[in-house]
Amino acid sequence: HKCLRGLMVTRFSGKTVLVTGAGRGLGEAIAEEFANEGANLVVVDIDEAAANETKERVLGLGQEAVAVAADVSARSDVERMVSETTGAFGQLDIAVNNAGVDQTPLPFTEVTEEVFDRVVGVNYRGLWLCMQAEINAMLNAGSGVIVNITSASAHVGTPMMSIYGSSKHAALGLTRSAALEYCQQGIRINSVSPGGILTPMLEHVAETNPEYIERGNAAHPIGRIASTKEIADGVLFAASEEASFMIGHALVIDGGYTAI
Repeated sequence: HKCLRGLMVTRFSGKTVLVTGAGRGLGEAIAEEFANEGANLVVVDIDEAAANETKERVLGLGQEAVAVAADVSARSDVERMVSETTGAFGQLDIAVNNAGVDQTPLPFTEVTEEVFDRVVGVNYRGLWLCMQAEINAMLNAGSGVIVNITSASAHVGTPMMSIYGSSKHAALGLTRSAALEYCQQGIRINSVSPGGILTPMLEHVAETNPEYIERGNAAHPIGRIASTKEIADGVLFAASEEASFMIGHALVIDGGYTAI
């Protein structure tokens, strides 16, 4: 934070930031951290009520915000999401593609086509659709930043979670490929790979199944899983000018999970 002629100036003052999956958990935390640093937000979630709740929190922090209900696996929703962004704020400066779905643990040979299509449809195809629309808007403006939220599972094998893990590997591939295509056209693209995160949903699960968090803590060499703010801080760094020379990078924030 800097003070200029009595006004507080932050890293993202006047910037328009779009965050998908922003209705709860990590996406909500990312939106709030950007708002704390001066950004105006486009809050996107498939759950309209959740998107509006995050929007109200952003407004309460003194920033402008628009809520958009959208399914990232549907091209029409994604294109509307970006057009509403440019319609409300003039241009899209930063996009954080956080929307994703998990997978019920299943042996590799027992994964159904329904599970495959759902996970790949959001985590891979949905990311591809979002990036296409966001890049087109940023090309029109001549600049922009994209941060894709992948996972520590983008870097290691994930037994019993093969489709989720491979979808995150694919997301990392999209990040690197697009980063190389557009870095000379003013668009900087990177990803953040979180380990386990203590979200409100996980806290709720832990009320009746405390061993679930205990196993998560034990899986990370640091001895615990992350707070949403710890991951959001990394996202804001990747989106900032402090990371201006970082291209196609996977910023791993996982408490040592992938260092084993």
